[in-house]
Amino acid sequence: MRFKLNSLSFKTVSLLILTSTIFITLGYTIAKNTFSKNYEDVIHEKIDIVLRSIAPQISLNLSYGFNDSIDEICKEQLKNKNVLLIKIESDKLKQDSIYKQHKKISTDFSKFSSEVNLIDPSTSNIIGKLTLLYSSESYYIQMQKFYQMAVIGGFIFIVSLVLISIFLLKSLKPLSKLAHSMNEFNPYEPKKLNVKATSQDEIGSIIKSANIMVENLISYIEHSSALTQELSKKQQHLNDAQRIASVGSWEYDVTTNKLNLSDEIYRILGIKKKSNLTFSSFLNLTYKDDLNDVLNTINNAIEKGSVFNIKYRIQLHNNKIAYVRTKGKVRKKSSGDIKLTAVTVDITKDTHNEQMIERLAYYDSLTNLPNRILFKDRVKSAISNAKRHKNKIAIMFLDLDNFKIVNDTLGHSVGDKLLIHVAKLLSSILRENDTISRVGGDEFTILLTDIQ
Repeated sequence: MRFKLNSLSFKTVSLLILTSTIFITLGYTIAKNTFSKNYEDVIHEKIDIVLRSIAPQISLNLSYGFNDSIDEICKEQLKNKNVLLIKIESDKLKQDSIYKQHKKISTDFSKFSSEVNLIDPSTSNIIGKLTLLYSSESYYIQMQKFYQMAVIGGFIFIVSLVLISIFLLKSLKPLSKLAHSMNEFNPYEPKKLNVKATSQDEIGSIIKSANIMVENLISYIEHSSALTQELSKKQQHLNDAQRIASVGSWEYDVTTNKLNLSDEIYRILGIKKKSNLTFSSFLNLTYKDDLNDVLNTINNAIEKGSVFNIKYRIQLHNNKIAYVRTKGKVRKKSSGDIKLTAVTVDITKDTHNEQMIERLAYYDSLTNLPNRILFKDRVKSAISNAKRHKNKIAIMFLDLDNFKIVNDTLGHSVGDKLLIHVAKLLSSILRENDTISRVGGDEFTILLTDIQ
């Protein structure tokens, strides 16, 4: 298990060491001072007992001059090995009387001393001073025992701290493995965690929960992957269907000005998919003669929130024209959002086919002149206009004499060329509002309007 400075283990152990150090230092100081003060008080109390017991006797004997009795009293007290020295200072003595143990008095054992005044019992006057020096040997012995107990207690505490730290590190080691396994988890290649719960405590519960979570996540990823594949297939089928039908879809968010186009739309427009099209540039691909109609139709649908259906032309980059039909609807939400959803169909081939069918139905295939059907329609229209404007019209019939000889002698191909030449010749000498028609063979009819 890596011991990182920002890890929970390091922080916990550091906190334990810090608080333990403070606790030991504070506890040691308080205990030492308390023990020392209490033992000093005990010794001072012993000294006071000795002084209270001998001071009256020495004062009485000193007042009467019984020096032998004083010597006896003091020597009796020296039998107590803790009484190191007794000193009597008085004017009634020729010199100070000092009584001490035979052994050498060490300065290390002379911590405790006390003195009292000697009072004459008859006059109550102070006649001298009594000083008592008491041994501190027992004090230091007791303090040595205290230090020994403190060292033993500190050692036990440090050992306990080390054991707690080892237990903590060992307990948190599975969490470190769990963190490493989760960091190695790859959602693209999901695998179960290689960490097992070996205990029933809170850490074991965390590991069990993490394993359950990862198993659920793996199931979700597998399910999502299956859905994504299915969606991809459906999207591909949709793209194929749109490509086959030449139908593209697009959506425009008016609020965010965001445009989404399907792949087929790019193909219809003849541009690359990577092109960053805005809605304005998308509309500007419309053929200039149809642009106003498209804009008016879409704006009107947005304003009313209705559907729209419009056929128009698109100017491609190769200068070709594509015919499309766009159907869509406008969706307005209560939040104010407006979206346009539409499909655009490429009807270029259909339009060209319609134009070809119309030409075959109403025009002569050889000369490209209007045929009999279109000529009749124009005659009816011309008659109506003449009645409305009170004008006149004229109809002429023309055929080519001996045309059959040309076909028989030179061939039908030459005859066709002759008919084409005559059609061009007649068209060139007529007005734009006049109509010339080939009604069959070498027969032509001419409609002249606005005849006065």
